[in-house]
Amino acid sequence: MFTQLLEFMKGIQTSQLETRNEELSNALEDKSGRLNNAVKTITDLNTKVEDLEVEGLQSSQLEKRNDELSRALKDKSARLNDTLETISELNAKVEDLEAERLQSIQLETRNEELSNALEDKSARLKTMHSKQSASSMQKLYTLRSNFSSSLPTLRNYRHCSIKSQI
Repeated sequence: MFTQLLEFMKGIQTSQLETRNEELSNALEDKSGRLNNAVKTITDLNTKVEDLEVEGLQSSQLEKRNDELSRALKDKSARLNDTLETISELNAKVEDLEAERLQSIQLETRNEELSNALEDKSARLKTMHSKQSASSMQKLYTLRSNFSSSLPTLRNYRHCSIKSQI
């Protein structure tokens, strides 16, 4: 009986051990699953950390590139402002030159008008001078003719006048 009791106790112990073994096995599987999930989560987190580190490097590189572009933009902006100022100055010079050209054209036109008027007056004066010269010459010729024809009479008068004084 003692053997039976011993056998019975062994059976109970074995049964308890099997139950405990099964419980531990289930707990081990559960823990193993959770550990695998934790490992997967850690792996995912490591991947994300690596991605963020790469993004951080990229972000740092982007910040550097942004700073470079900002400086280049400021430089281009300053050069553009200088160019715009130069263009503005050139536009003012062009406007001045256009005003001078317009004034020059107006002066040339006025000069041409005055030149034409002078030529016209000169031609009229020449014509008038020619007419007056012809008229003066005619008068001079008439006067000379009259003087020549009256000269013998004047000589005679003079001769008579001298005799009368004597």
